[in-house]
Amino acid sequence: TVPVLYGIQQQQQQQQFAPGQPGHAPHEQSQRPQGLYLLHVRLPPGYTPNTTVGKPKQVHSAFYSQGSLLMVSTPQPDQDLLWSLSSEPFPSRQNLVESSTVMTMDGQVWAIAEVKPKDKITVETPLRAAQVPRKVALLTNQGVHIVSLLKSVDILQQLLLACHGPHNEAVKAYFQVQSEPQACATSLLLACIETLKGTELGDWAAQAFILYGGEPFFEAYMGGHSAAARPLSFNSPSGGFVESQPGGPRMYMSTPFTASRPGPSIQQNLMQQSQFPQSPGPSGSLNHSFNNNTQFPGGMQQTSSMAVDGSNFHYSAKHAGLYLHMSRLLRSIWRRRCVNDKLHSSIGQQDCAQVLEDLYAIKRFLESITLSNLVGLVGKNMTNASGLMGPGGYLQQQQQQQMQQHQGMQNPYGGGQQKMSADEAMAEEKKSLDALIRLIKHSCEVLALWKILCEHQCHLLVSKLSKEQQDVLKSCTFRDLILSRSDICGLLIVTLINSYLHDNASVGSISTKLRDVCPNLYRHEDAVSHKATEILMLSKSCTDPDEKDERLRTALQLCKSAAPNLPLTSICQQFTQAGFYSGVIELCSICAAKGDPSEAALHFYRNNEPVEDQEGFVAFQSRMNCYREIKLMLEHVFTNVCNSKVSSIYPSLESADRDKLANNQLISIISLALQCQDQLLHIAVYEWLLSHNLLGELLEISEPSLGDFLGRAFNRTPENLVLADLLWKYHERNGQHAPASKMLDKLANIRNDAMTLQQRIEYLARAVMCMRSDTVGYSAHNGVLLKDLEDKLEVAQIQKQVLDAMSIIPDKNATRQAINQLNGTLFNLTQLYSDFAERYELWECKLTILNCSHHNDPLLIESVWTHILDKELERPDSNTERCRRLLSKVKSLALEYESSGHCFPLAFIVRELELRCFRLKMFESPVPETLIEMNLDVDALLNIYSRLISMNERVWVTEEDELYLVRSTSKLLSIVASQPSLVPLKDRRKVVAKSQDLISACLSILYTKPDGQQHVDQLRETQSKLNRIHC
Repeated sequence: TVPVLYGIQQQQQQQQFAPGQPGHAPHEQSQRPQGLYLLHVRLPPGYTPNTTVGKPKQVHSAFYSQGSLLMVSTPQPDQDLLWSLSSEPFPSRQNLVESSTVMTMDGQVWAIAEVKPKDKITVETPLRAAQVPRKVALLTNQGVHIVSLLKSVDILQQLLLACHGPHNEAVKAYFQVQSEPQACATSLLLACIETLKGTELGDWAAQAFILYGGEPFFEAYMGGHSAAARPLSFNSPSGGFVESQPGGPRMYMSTPFTASRPGPSIQQNLMQQSQFPQSPGPSGSLNHSFNNNTQFPGGMQQTSSMAVDGSNFHYSAKHAGLYLHMSRLLRSIWRRRCVNDKLHSSIGQQDCAQVLEDLYAIKRFLESITLSNLVGLVGKNMTNASGLMGPGGYLQQQQQQQMQQHQGMQNPYGGGQQKMSADEAMAEEKKSLDALIRLIKHSCEVLALWKILCEHQCHLLVSKLSKEQQDVLKSCTFRDLILSRSDICGLLIVTLINSYLHDNASVGSISTKLRDVCPNLYRHEDAVSHKATEILMLSKSCTDPDEKDERLRTALQLCKSAAPNLPLTSICQQFTQAGFYSGVIELCSICAAKGDPSEAALHFYRNNEPVEDQEGFVAFQSRMNCYREIKLMLEHVFTNVCNSKVSSIYPSLESADRDKLANNQLISIISLALQCQDQLLHIAVYEWLLSHNLLGELLEISEPSLGDFLGRAFNRTPENLVLADLLWKYHERNGQHAPASKMLDKLANIRNDAMTLQQRIEYLARAVMCMRSDTVGYSAHNGVLLKDLEDKLEVAQIQKQVLDAMSIIPDKNATRQAINQLNGTLFNLTQLYSDFAERYELWECKLTILNCSHHNDPLLIESVWTHILDKELERPDSNTERCRRLLSKVKSLALEYESSGHCFPLAFIVRELELRCFRLKMFESPVPETLIEMNLDVDALLNIYSRLISMNERVWVTEEDELYLVRSTSKLLSIVASQPSLVPLKDRRKVVAKSQDLISACLSILYTKPDGQQHVDQLRETQSKLNRIHC
């Protein structure tokens, strides 16, 4: 602003000078002044039509300040007149309006000066300036005269006192002259003065505020009616003012402008803050007078998202008055930095107290209007009023009454629509006023906190913050602190409490004070947590274990009373450091339970965590966040206690003993946690044990919740072999053999390249062993399961045989792929036969598969045996070695298939063996001895050889050794005769008879051969031995 110099001439002409030329650009006026330029000349008040007094003469002294001009003239010797011209009673008028007063002074005035206030306040608010009129001292030859410069609030006060209340045309005219929002703000100021609380004047001011405050409305529903029929409202079309257009031609008037009175318009856009939604306020220039402030503190106005047409909706004058009052109250600190560069508070303790006093006053006013009964206070027309802000309160009742009267003057056929619009307007204004009340309460708390910080040397507390936090606070204004920086308030509170704790001082008194003045910033749980912290710090110095435990228990009970709204992490860390592990478990459990009283988290977990259950998901996450502190405690014990503290406390113990002691301590804490009935807490413990690979400790737990946890975890990740292994071991340890067998069956069938076929067989073998346990029972279901497992085990063993056979095949890509497939999963018999045994010509495996599947196809089985025998003769060795290998193979297969019958065609095998030995040029057949060593039935062998002799196949003749088969038969008969014990006693007679018949058949052949005498003799000798056998 450009400074202005006022000059008063002897005849009271007023001249105004400025250091810059009028009309020049601002950057030109900012240059160094080169002289004084005349701006304006005003004639004395005696030359205006409105003046009724004489013209001033001989003016010798003058005083000007903030729109008030005092002049002293000497119309006659030894007596001066005091002339007063003041625009302060009309602050809202955009054109100059002044009041004039003439007073006769006793004696001659020597000097004029303003009386400065004595209090040391650096923050001046328009409210304070309006409450206390400025005083001017006039020094005369008779003494000192003190003159008060009246303001708008003083005029209203005099009117209420003179009219004995607000129900008077003079008071109504005051509201019309001053404009309703300005007058409402003035009456509100008068009602909030502490010295007038409970007096008639204070009550009359409140009644005037309500009586002439108007009501909100939608302009669309008010069109087409006269201004007289419209309720009193400061922003209605008839009662509204037209704002002067900026940028128009500059007008210089030497006398007050007598045209029709314009006034300030009101911004009708809705306001809303992110934390405290704000309502609109009047626009206007920002200056330091009380009523000229028609603009809210910067930043309190934001575009609203409410679906209301701002061009049609109009708030009431009461609403605007309340917002004007608040904007004037906070304007002086709203954009002020909280601290300066040296971290000192920008406002002092006394400044905080002054602003707080005004805030508490408006807060008490709203509370008293809301809660107290106004019957008898506002006159007969306002009985049954019960409040200003609350549901059914007087403000709303008065608005409804006026709206109903207004609607009655309008179209009688549109009453329903008018009532709806009135209700919408009332609801809209109530939203805004509710937001204002929240702003008032929160501002009270923030400034009360700041006052406490000033009492505790604010700069020292701020210096304890981190550098980043200090930078944030330096850039923070009180507007930011009130609207959006509650986190900074919390940091300052914590710093304040910590200063007490570091000084070993009790936090009880400061906690109580904080709870009294800022209960939302410093909640009950904050006070409890800090008191608990104090107790925990005291417990560190306790040497008596019982006393220490008692203090820890006291801190725990305090925290449990404030659960779940606690700084759980901080408190649990302190409990852990104190070794109070049970306290951590109890506190986390209580917080989780109180945070989820309906157990939605447990329902969410037991229903397999459905995606659509958002409430359950949130509750589940909240509980897991609580139990995370228990995990951190276990982590602390596992790392610090097990690794370092145990060694230092027990240095004489061996390493194994220390490990055992640490392990026992960990297990005891886990057992303590599992004693809680909360299943979700158990899950948190199990997760921690799994994450640290403490599988042995996990299996020591016999809780049913562990089985459920492992089962759910395995179902989510069926490829996790560790979970599957843990699950069957858990069932087996707890005697649940059938579930253990099922889990082992699943484990064996998992498709996983990391698992070998041998492991799968071991799992199936364990499953069979579990099912054969005595505790399983003999139910039909378990019997079926056991049979199924046994079959799977048998097939798996065949697959192992296939795998072994594949392993000796020369390494090829196809072979490697087949081996990986055989290790990767279990196959059935059909797959093993077609995909592996048939494809890779694994004849022994084919025989095993045919035997296992009880496939009775003689031709197929004989074909497989043929390939088996041929394969044994493929390697290039001597005939004797090849024959030995052949018989050894048959001997080994006989052990496996001899009892099966259909897969061991004995007659076919004997013929094939004799034929291959014959072709290998074996003179003495080794087949009979091998057959006897295989413990085959002698009777069956005699039948087979008897058939071979009787068939007299040509194959023996063509090979030039037609007696080979006779020699082989003779050898078999000789063995039987030499070892009669090979034949059971009951069968000896039959065997001897068959042997005699066979000898006769052989002799018949030998008699026809010229070189068979030697063989005849051998047969005769054998025959004689048979005759000596006792049957």
